[in-house]
Amino acid sequence: MKKKILVLMLVATVTASVPVRAQLVVFDPVNLITALEHLGQLVQEYAQLIQTYEQIRAQYDHWVWMARRLSGSSLSQYRALATSWRSLSAGDTYHTLDGWISAANTGTDAVGGYRRATRALQAYGAAAGRMPTDAWDRAKTRFGQVELLDASSARGLETIGQIRSRADDTLRATRALESDSLSSADDLNTLVAVLNKINAAGVLSIRTNQNANQLLVSLLETQLADAARRRDAEVSAINSAVIFQQDGRRFANQFSGGTTAAIVGFRLP
Repeated sequence: MKKKILVLMLVATVTASVPVRAQLVVFDPVNLITALEHLGQLVQEYAQLIQTYEQIRAQYDHWVWMARRLSGSSLSQYRALATSWRSLSAGDTYHTLDGWISAANTGTDAVGGYRRATRALQAYGAAAGRMPTDAWDRAKTRFGQVELLDASSARGLETIGQIRSRADDTLRATRALESDSLSSADDLNTLVAVLNKINAAGVLSIRTNQNANQLLVSLLETQLADAARRRDAEVSAINSAVIFQQDGRRFANQFSGGTTAAIVGFRLP
């Protein structure tokens, strides 16, 4: 409202200062006010347009900076030599390790290779029925523990062979991912290409972790089986000590009772 009053006063002043001529000039103050308001809006829109342009230009400059690539010399220093898996080999003088070596390199027939490289368990057979109950219980436990240890060891041998047999494929994928990641080609540095390389690296990392977890599980299984075997040996020793402490004196008296009296009362004929 104040702006309109000032505009009217300005128009009245200008009108009063203009000399009167023979021809009358028609002046519409309302149209002038409307034109001035439109001019103010145009000035504001122009200022907003400049601000928007500056923001877009700043974003564009940032994108250009983000798209800058490292030089070839900088990329070359990130390349590292990969460690290749080597196949297992041994002398095998008496031909007992061929199955083990094959299983360790390929992961096939690990059970058969393990059995040929180790001594076989001999079943008790009919002798089990002639053993005392407590002795048979201990024998069954030890026998089962050795079977469990054999199974865990064979499984670990199979896992090692599978990982070693696929190591070349993993190495090729790693080298290809490294080459694409350090490439300066335009088609390998687009946003989609970079995301694809990130996804490929994630999948490769997941598979590597799976292999490591399988090895750890196999190692843990073997350690658990061995721990159970060692525990059974310790339990047997403790139980024997307990039985000796509980019944040792009675057993000794049965075998040595009256010995002192016989020695004291002994007389030569």
